[in-house]
Amino acid sequence: MFKFLNTVIILLIFIGLIILQVFLSKRNNKWLGLILPLIFLIIAIFASIAMPIYTVTSESSVVYSENGQVVEEIISPAVTDRPSLPTILATIIPIFLIWNIPTLIFLGIYGVCRDQMKKNGDLNKMNVMDL
Repeated sequence: MFKFLNTVIILLIFIGLIILQVFLSKRNNKWLGLILPLIFLIIAIFASIAMPIYTVTSESSVVYSENGQVVEEIISPAVTDRPSLPTILATIIPIFLIWNIPTLIFLGIYGVCRDQMKKNGDLNKMNVMDL
């Protein structure tokens, strides 16, 4: 029940953010519609930079008895040099792309709303010229 409630709350928050994005995108000031995509872009940048910093690797060793039961298990933090650039990029790029999904959704909403506003403005101009 608790997981279902959490899912519903997250869904309601996301729906609220979408409604807010539509509202901001339809304002005359075009910069208002870019607030939420910018916020989510900043979150994505922070998440992708922070993930490799807080990623901890560990080494484990297990000693088995003759009959296959675990006798001793040792888990210790790995003492290694800095990770290589390909390892860092392999960590950062997917995180950045996944965290930018909301950014792309909000930019899509912004583009659709602004396009509709432009079409409606053009139609109003044509109607005024026809009069």
